[in-house]
Amino acid sequence: MKKLVVMLMVVAFVSVGALSALAMGPETITLTPKMMAPVQFPHKMHQGKVGKCTICHHKGLKEPKCTSCHGVDAKAPKVKTAFHNLCVKCHKKEKMGPTKCMECHKKG
Repeated sequence: MKKLVVMLMVVAFVSVGALSALAMGPETITLTPKMMAPVQFPHKMHQGKVGKCTICHHKGLKEPKCTSCHGVDAKAPKVKTAFHNLCVKCHKKEKMGPTKCMECHKKG
């Protein structure tokens, strides 16, 4: 009986750890704009600094891709505008992070 309880506790502990890691999201996300070089977005680093997921994921964590609304729905700002307003304005306010085009859109 003790072995069963210990085994269940181990399974529960591993499951909670796996769910926590899943909620944290990927280390890096590659954003691929149409007209500029791709952006390697350090997702995990921003999670630690920003804190609230809803600052970026305003529709919740199970929302569709940004481009399913931004650039499609006339009520939502275009993708470029949404990212630049959110990212560049925050970087300028915090006085850290890239604020110029080629600092994010690095070629090769």
